[in-house]
Amino acid sequence: MKNVKVFDLTVVKPSDFVEYVLACLEQLADAGDHSAKSIRHNLRVMVAGGDGTVGWVLGCLGDLYVQNREPIPPVAVIPLGTGNDLSRSFGWGASFPFGWKAAAKRSLYKAIFGSVSCLDSWHIVVSMPERDEEEELDFPHSLRNLGECTFYDVWMLKWLMDFTIYGMKSHSLLMVLYLIRGLTNIIRLSIKRLDSSEWENIPRGFVEAQSDDGLLEIFGLKQGWHASLVMVELISAKHIAQAAAIRLEIKGGQWRDAYMQMDGEPWKQPLDAEYSTFVDIKKVPYPSLIINGGDRQ
Repeated sequence: MKNVKVFDLTVVKPSDFVEYVLACLEQLADAGDHSAKSIRHNLRVMVAGGDGTVGWVLGCLGDLYVQNREPIPPVAVIPLGTGNDLSRSFGWGASFPFGWKAAAKRSLYKAIFGSVSCLDSWHIVVSMPERDEEEELDFPHSLRNLGECTFYDVWMLKWLMDFTIYGMKSHSLLMVLYLIRGLTNIIRLSIKRLDSSEWENIPRGFVEAQSDDGLLEIFGLKQGWHASLVMVELISAKHIAQAAAIRLEIKGGQWRDAYMQMDGEPWKQPLDAEYSTFVDIKKVPYPSLIINGGDRQ
């Protein structure tokens, strides 16, 4: 692969690639360049990085839907992160081998000929009370300040895995809140439907999770030891519910922070003793596209 086809994300952000590089191909295609038209139509993107990097690229490519600039390039993965859960789910492996030259050739071959799967994408907005301007907030890079009040916005993907944070093959979990008071208080919660004023118990019975079923899988962890055992697949997390959209309302009380993790990046979410912090998760109306690395060629 030539250097001109490789982009360093510390220099060229995925949004810049979408805005300038793809736009250049599209302009050439519109001007009658058949080669540029063919490249744009058949383009596939290989991302070398962890789950957060892959999600970052997929989120930026999703902007093409909004701009009516289809087709959307599907994404393949070279796993260079810590957990690489998304990579494992779609057959790209848990890590990249030391014999990287041969492995890179195999990965590129799979990226060219692999089948494409749809992947649910989720839009997450974190809103919280205003804070002291001098206080520095250490959020993941994928969260960006929306300006008006204190809202933070992030793209999040639904992944299929049995992992603490995101789920494995039959389950998916987007966000973990490490609960101080255990699972009992959560599992016994009731829900109130939009068309009803009455509270009712959370219904039981789940449909099998798929990467594009439009549902979030909600799991609970008892303690840190529970999370560790789930990670090595000795036991499962507690399956609480499935939902098409979620709103979490968190009030700090005596606690100053809530511990959260998304896209493989943990952070401490500041809490206010008096006012609530909200986390809203809704499905994006179009899918992300990811190439299957486990296809037999």
